[in-house]
Amino acid sequence: MFNSNKAPLVLVWVMISVSGVSHAATLEDALVRAYQTNPGLQVQREKLRAIDEGYVQAKAEFAPTVSLQVQTDYERERLGLEGRHNAQLSSTPIPDYYEQNSVSGQLVFSQPLYSSGRFAADVKAADANVRAGRAALRTAEANLLFSVIQAYVGLQRDEDALQIRTANLAMLKHQVDETVARQRAGEVTRTDVSQAEAQLASEQALYAAAQGQIDISRASYLALVGGSDDTVAPPPDLIGLPTTLDAAMTAAERDNPDLQQAVFNEQSSKAKVYAARANGKMVVSAQLRAGYDGSLVPYDGRDLNHDLSLTTNVVIPLYSGGMQTSQVKQALDENSADQFNIDDVHRHVIQNVSIAWRQMLIAQAGLEAQERQVAAAKIAFEGMRKEYSNGDRSTLDVLVAEETLRDAELSVASSRHDLYLSKALILQNMGWLELENLVSTPIIYDPTRNLAKRSTATEGVADALRHLDNTALPDIHPIRLTH
Repeated sequence: MFNSNKAPLVLVWVMISVSGVSHAATLEDALVRAYQTNPGLQVQREKLRAIDEGYVQAKAEFAPTVSLQVQTDYERERLGLEGRHNAQLSSTPIPDYYEQNSVSGQLVFSQPLYSSGRFAADVKAADANVRAGRAALRTAEANLLFSVIQAYVGLQRDEDALQIRTANLAMLKHQVDETVARQRAGEVTRTDVSQAEAQLASEQALYAAAQGQIDISRASYLALVGGSDDTVAPPPDLIGLPTTLDAAMTAAERDNPDLQQAVFNEQSSKAKVYAARANGKMVVSAQLRAGYDGSLVPYDGRDLNHDLSLTTNVVIPLYSGGMQTSQVKQALDENSADQFNIDDVHRHVIQNVSIAWRQMLIAQAGLEAQERQVAAAKIAFEGMRKEYSNGDRSTLDVLVAEETLRDAELSVASSRHDLYLSKALILQNMGWLELENLVSTPIIYDPTRNLAKRSTATEGVADALRHLDNTALPDIHPIRLTH
């Protein structure tokens, strides 16, 4: 009886795995690199800085404005025929032309005093816009982190698949060699050799496809992360998952950034309703002017006139052709849409959490069953090999056992991928997929820093006048600008 040297599949697997991980990237490195360098995330941060300027501009409506106005005039008038004739008749000589010049300079200080609540509503809307912008940034960050995780574990799944294909290819080559040797010994027929060669050719095609899939997955991974890592290490366990679906839904209702953004957008549009209503009401402002005027040539400072004036303006709109009424209706409709949007986003968030949770349970159950299948398939394959060596099993029996084991191992790799992604998706929909929850030493971008730098010296004046202006508005809960 022909006895061959067997090539244990598990040993080949371990050798390939160890060699592949020696210089592998980690998920933590990938997440940090993407968080710090991904251009799409940089775009969202710049958009938030632009939204911050809207808040600064809204508060500036309360602040005074100071301007310097300087005007110079030169005038030359030449006498016509009648004028020259009259000058000849006059006892006092009159020149043929008149020439004069003047200069004036004024320092103008303007201060809004009361806007019937419009300025205060503008600030409240800007407050909410900043909060909505920060929630949008959190969404962008979570989307990026999930995309990195998805690309990372996808690349790992494909690397695992290639390792399985590599080990299987080596085993099939050994099987072909063994079958050919047994045919020469008269123990099997040419049909057995053809069966082994056909299976080897099929596996070679699948191996080439697995190599191509790795290149595709690596391109997606590097597009998000950058760098030139060839392999990826097994990812760490995701921590922080709740134990029940109800707990996950409760957390999502509280922390999901999409839902928070919808709420802040509604608060902004509500404040804009009050601003639109205030447009048709009284506005009070004061203006102080101080300046000099006199002749420029010849110039003598003692001849300059000094002017000082203080003006109070009260403007009460009486008729606008329906413009103000239309603006109020428009603002009300936009606020109504934002209110419906909160409910719409809330439903989608709950749906997404529920789906991700079910996907996690399915993947977990499938993984457990497939791991048991792998264990049983290994025993069956090893038994088939021994029985084949003793002449009790055909070549086809060994090939079928090998294919069953290979498919089971591929299913395990796929289920591990699905389980990890479903957990990450649950965290994302809960609002907990954030860098500080995923890496040990995160360097977090602070979205409040830019706005803190934009504080002006007139903050005290603006806050005092805003308090006065607030008395004209219905109660709107104040919004603190925190993350």
